Amino acid sequence: ALSVASDLLLSGPQAVFYEALIEPQLGSGFSPGTGYAGSRRETSFSVGLKGVAEKDTEEVEKRIQATFQRLATEGFPRERVDVTLHQIELAAAKVHPSFGVHLSFGVMGTWVHGGDCVRPLRVMERAAELKKVLDEDPQYWQKLVQRWFVDNPHRVTVVGHSDGEYNAKLDEKEKERLQQMRQQLKEEDISTVVREAQDLVAQQDHKEDVSVLPTLVVSEAVPRVAKTYDSVITEVAGVELQVDEQPTNGITYVTVMLDMSGLPARLIPYLPLFSSFLTEMGTRQLEYKDLAEAIKASTGGINGGLDMNPGVADPRQTEVSLSLSSHALDRNVPRMFELLQDLTSAIRWEEEEARLRTLMTRRAAGLGASLASQGLSYAQTAAGAALRSSGKVQEEMGGLPHVVAMQQWARGESLAEVSAALAEIGTHAFTRAPVRRCRVAGQQAAIPAAQAGLAAWLPTLGAAPGAAGEATLGGRLTPGDPGVAKTFVGIPAQTNFCAAALDTVPYTHEDSAKILLLSNIISSNYLHKELREKGGAYGGGCSAGVQSGVVTCYSFRDPQVLRTLERFEEAGKWAATAGNVEARDVEEAHLRAFKSLDAPTSPASRGLTWFNQRLDDASRQTFRERLLDVTAEDVVAAAEKYLIGKQWSVGVF
Repeated sequence: ALSVASDLLLSGPQAVFYEALIEPQLGSGFSPGTGYAGSRRETSFSVGLKGVAEKDTEEVEKRIQATFQRLATEGFPRERVDVTLHQIELAAAKVHPSFGVHLSFGVMGTWVHGGDCVRPLRVMERAAELKKVLDEDPQYWQKLVQRWFVDNPHRVTVVGHSDGEYNAKLDEKEKERLQQMRQQLKEEDISTVVREAQDLVAQQDHKEDVSVLPTLVVSEAVPRVAKTYDSVITEVAGVELQVDEQPTNGITYVTVMLDMSGLPARLIPYLPLFSSFLTEMGTRQLEYKDLAEAIKASTGGINGGLDMNPGVADPRQTEVSLSLSSHALDRNVPRMFELLQDLTSAIRWEEEEARLRTLMTRRAAGLGASLASQGLSYAQTAAGAALRSSGKVQEEMGGLPHVVAMQQWARGESLAEVSAALAEIGTHAFTRAPVRRCRVAGQQAAIPAAQAGLAAWLPTLGAAPGAAGEATLGGRLTPGDPGVAKTFVGIPAQTNFCAAALDTVPYTHEDSAKILLLSNIISSNYLHKELREKGGAYGGGCSAGVQSGVVTCYSFRDPQVLRTLERFEEAGKWAATAGNVEARDVEEAHLRAFKSLDAPTSPASRGLTWFNQRLDDASRQTFRERLLDVTAEDVVAAAEKYLIGKQWSVGVF
C-alpha cells in the first residue's frame, strides 16, 4: 500500500506532489532519494526538491505538510489507484532477460531481515488484497496517510546548500595535509615510501600466471551458428510491417519508424525536446495531466526516440528516424492505438506555455548537473563529432551545444520560438515524413488486433510534400572524409573525462571482427593497468563500435589527462609489440565478446536487430565466423594497420 501511495504522490504530472511543488516552480525537480524505500528493515518515505531558492525552503516544507493534511481528509481517487494497479500488473507480466537477478534483489530486502522471502513475489496476490481492502473500507487511504505521514513523529528535514568554492577548499586542505605529512617524514620513512613505490611498479608490471585459474573454452562454450528468430515481413496500409510472434506473456509491442531526413536543418537543435516532450504537453482531446493518466491507465508508456542508424556496409550512410513505440496488455491494444492517433493528430505545443516552461526548466537543470556526472558521454560525443557528419549532428542534439542552448531557452526569452519550432517539427513528422516501416511483437492471438490498429492509424500520418529548396537534416548527413578535432571543456571537478576516437572499417569488412577483439584486448590487458592501476583514474578502456566503425579509447574521473592521452596513442604500439598479445589473450577476448553478442534477449526484443539496424542474419553469421577465426597474429596485424600512426580525434571534459 505504501508503494502505491508513493506512486500516487510522486509519479507523473498528475501526481499530488508534482502539482504542489513542481508546477509552482519551487524547484527544478524532485531530489535524489525521493520516494518510498521499502528494502530496509526500517522503511522510509522522503520527498524533496532540488534547485530550491533559499527563501523558499520553509514554503516547500509547509506545502509538503499541508498536502499530507489534505490527503488525510480526502484520500486518493479510486480511479487513480486503479491506474497504478494496472502498472503493477503490466510490470509483473513483462519478461526480462535478467529475470533471475531482478528476482534475487526483489526477495533480498525482506529475506535478510528475517521476513517471508516469497512475499515480494506475490505481487498480483497482494494487489488483489489491496483492492479488497479498498472495497471494504472507503477511508483506507485517509487512515494510512494519517498514521504514516501526519502522526508519524519520526521525521527529519535536511537542507543542503551548494558551495561554489568547494573544490578550491578541498584542494587547499589536501595540500595542507600533504605538507604536514612531508614535515613529519624522517629519512628512513622517505626511503620506505620510495621502496614501496618501486615494489608497487614492479608488481603492476609483473605478468601474472592466469593459466592456474579455471576458465571456459571458446570451442566448447560458444556455438558457431548465431541464434536467429523468424520474423515475418508483410505490409499494412502500404507500409512494411515486421511481425515477431513471441511468448510476450500477454503484452503486445508496437513500433513505427518515421523518415526524418526531410526535416528542415534549422530545426535540428529542437529535435531532442520534441522526442522528450512528445507525451508531456497534451493533445486536442486531452490536457497534459489527463493524457498522462490515460497513457498510464492503458499502456506501459508511449515513447518517442531519435534513431541515427549507420549503414551496415557503409557507416557514413546514416538513416535518421523518429520512432514511436508503445506496449500494452493485449486487452488494451485498441485503446493504445486510440492514444497514438490522438497524439499524432495535434499536440498542444503552443497552447501550454506554463507547462512548456516547467519542462524546459527541469531539462535545463538536469543537463547542467550532468556535465560532472556524465562527462564521459559528452567527451565521447565531442571526439566523434569530427569523424562523421552524423557525429556532428549528434553533438548538436546531445552534446555540449545542446546543453548551452537549453540554458538559454530555459531563461524564457525564446519560449515562443521554441514552441513554434516544436509545432513545426510535429507538423513535419506527422503529416510529411514518410513511414519507413513498423513492427508488432506479441503472441499469435494478439497480432490481428495490432495489425488492425496500424491499418487504421497509419493512413492518418500521411506524407505531404515539404517546402522545396530548404536545407534538410538528410542533407547535413552527406558522407565526407573523417576529420580530427581536439576539444577541451573545463568542468568544476578535480578529475576529467577523456575520449579519443578513430575511424576504421564498416561491419561487413573482413577486418571488423579483428578490430573488435583488438579493442577488447587493449582495454583489459593494457589500458586498465595503465589508466586505473598506475594512473589513478576510476576506470578506462577501449571499445569498437562494429556498426559505426569507430574505435574509442576512454577514461573517466581521471587525474592525469596528458598521461592518459599519451597512453591512448601508445595503445596500438603496445598491441603490435611481439609477445604482448598471445593466444590466451585472444581466447579471453572471444569470451568477453560473445558474452555481449550472445546475451539473453527478451521475447519483445527478438528481431530488433533487423528492424532497427537492418542487420540481417546472413551478415551476423558471417561476422560471427570471422570473429571465431581471429588469431593473435590477426590482432597484431590489425593494430599495425589501423592504430599505429593514426590521428585520433580527442574530447576532454
